[in-house]
Amino acid sequence: MAGAVGSSGNAGGFSADERPSDRAAGHFPASSSTQDVWTSADSSRAYFAQQSPNGLAILDMTDIQQRKSVPRPKIVGTVTGATMDGTTAMQAMPIRIAGKPYVLFTNQAGNGAARLIDISDETAPFVVSKLKLEVHMSGNSNTVAPEGNADGTSPYQAQSCTADNPDDATAIACSYRESGIRVFDVRDPRAPKEIAYFTPTSPGVNGTTPAGSNNPSRTKAAFCASNIRFVAGRGELWTTCADTAFMVLKFTNGAWPFKD
Repeated sequence: MAGAVGSSGNAGGFSADERPSDRAAGHFPASSSTQDVWTSADSSRAYFAQQSPNGLAILDMTDIQQRKSVPRPKIVGTVTGATMDGTTAMQAMPIRIAGKPYVLFTNQAGNGAARLIDISDETAPFVVSKLKLEVHMSGNSNTVAPEGNADGTSPYQAQSCTADNPDDATAIACSYRESGIRVFDVRDPRAPKEIAYFTPTSPGVNGTTPAGSNNPSRTKAAFCASNIRFVAGRGELWTTCADTAFMVLKFTNGAWPFKD
């Protein structure tokens, strides 16, 4: 589950075991700017997508689970620095691939896109691979720059990703804003590969610039930022993008689900 975290690092109304709470469960010694929090299945760990410094923080939530009067969640491990290229951490979702624990992490800016972080050793988590497109590569920044937003940011950043099965992931689908919906085979987490994509266009409203774009010179691609649901029995993805309403996307050529 995910909990809301205030800019001061205090979790208001946050309950690690998902019971409603009308008070802060405690002070969290993570970033002063945290956008997303997920907990482990047993709620003993919390995974913070922190923005300053940009990266992942893993916290021990045992004090809260034991209902201590003054709980003190403790930082177990972090990943920041060069391997966490990108800015504005967005998501820190715990998943498992072939029985091994990872965090699916995304950045909203800085061409960080999405990545897989190995948390087998919680005290020393590390980035295993990055789910980047060519548009996110530093060598292409000059080419992409003219297509940027008015504030100088790229329109092709990551927003939200999800796994086909968080307990046994084989594929990950991401909303990459104006790069559309991107799907990756992660059965080998060290070498993920893109297997499918869908980039919807947006007609805008009465000929105006699409809702997700503030640069009228760009191709009118829809702004994809929503969560995505895999529907294995139908070989589909369910999602939405700005100006597109609800979409049902069908995999072709047997791209997913995988046969083996």
